[in-house]
Amino acid sequence: GIVLDHNDADPASTKTSLGSHDSPYEVYEYVGGRYVITATQRHTKLPFTGGSDAPVGTLYLCTVSAHGSWGVHQAHCCDCTASDPLSASRTSMYGPSGGYTCYYDCTECTEAMSP
Repeated sequence: GIVLDHNDADPASTKTSLGSHDSPYEVYEYVGGRYVITATQRHTKLPFTGGSDAPVGTLYLCTVSAHGSWGVHQAHCCDCTASDPLSASRTSMYGPSGGYTCYYDCTECTEAMSP
């Protein structure tokens, strides 16, 4: 598994601001990491990164995670409106459990890719 840093990010990732925002809290993306999610579960909930929930459904490996204290949508560039992880992009990320932690650059996991 991956031991996350204090931002719940893969330590191998690069913290980058998403730029101008509406709330008092800046929104950041963590680029170049390994974030395993499902359609309904954030990476922090799953055992690959220290969580305790059993994965439900298909696993996805995403290289970017974004987080905002008042939601990713507070950043002017981006929101979390993608309908699924595979169609997610920087401007329209995927949020498995709302818009506070969202992802993009995701691929469906296969057994050969198991974390």
